[in-house]
Amino acid sequence: MPENHHHLIYEEKPMPYFVFRISEDGKPSFENEYATFKEARQVCRDYRMSKPEGDLTDMRMIIAKDRKEGRRLLSAKRKPPTVEEWEA
Repeated sequence: MPENHHHLIYEEKPMPYFVFRISEDGKPSFENEYATFKEARQVCRDYRMSKPEGDLTDMRMIIAKDRKEGRRLLSAKRKPPTVEEWEA
């Protein structure tokens, strides 16, 4: 008896790119959402080029399933990468 397999076919919606302004104390605040990497990257670059000298804020983008996850990922403390002996 042949085995029947039923597969659901659906298109996976690509995750958006979220852009956050990072305050001097490192807290992210949502700015906007973009469909493409290119758009989000350009917004971040334009911000960095136009901000006044001495301004310690930054603009960062992150790909995430939603705004809440994006904020969590940007806020998470990451340990510095380990440098292997052969890399030093």
